[in-house]
Amino acid sequence: MSSQARVRFEGALSDAELLCLRGNASNLSQKQRRVQYHAALAASVAAWEAYLESVVREFLKEIADPLNLTFTALRMLLEPKVEAELKRFNTPNSSNSRKLIYESTGYDPINDWNWPAKSMSGIAVRGLVDEIIQVRHSFAHGYKMPAYSWNVDSRGDARLTSTSLKMVSGLFLNLVEATDRGLDLYIKGSYGKLRVWY
Repeated sequence: MSSQARVRFEGALSDAELLCLRGNASNLSQKQRRVQYHAALAASVAAWEAYLESVVREFLKEIADPLNLTFTALRMLLEPKVEAELKRFNTPNSSNSRKLIYESTGYDPINDWNWPAKSMSGIAVRGLVDEIIQVRHSFAHGYKMPAYSWNVDSRGDARLTSTSLKMVSGLFLNLVEATDRGLDLYIKGSYGKLRVWY
């Protein structure tokens, strides 16, 4: 069983993938396809951001121990600070995402954020997350899309394709799975819970 945050993420990611499929329709103009792909990327990033916020809140619920009054008092001091951090969190790049998880839970995901299926190290994965956020920012704020190895066509022009969007979905799904697993082990090891999500 995975976290409820992951279940909601997978639903939101499925919606983003529908936008991508709609962008593949042959009757769309180039502009319509571009808008669909931009919306799909924005939805994928929003799903990642929502997962991070939701899993932090779920963590606080999982570690609750109403029979331990001292721990409950400390947790009640922590919750408003975490909520304040969540309200400020709006750019889910690798650094901000790691900081949110670590400072809100005590679990540092940095060693888990790699992508073995794609032979990508943690450094490469974090760089890719940051590039995706930069691409999302470019069309969200009306400036030219930056060109990276994963979003350029044969002429070297920056653009999104269904292939690049599948990679984005795969990356965020991989990160969510790794974060869920890591938090599950952290809660079990640090709080003595026998069964959390897995």
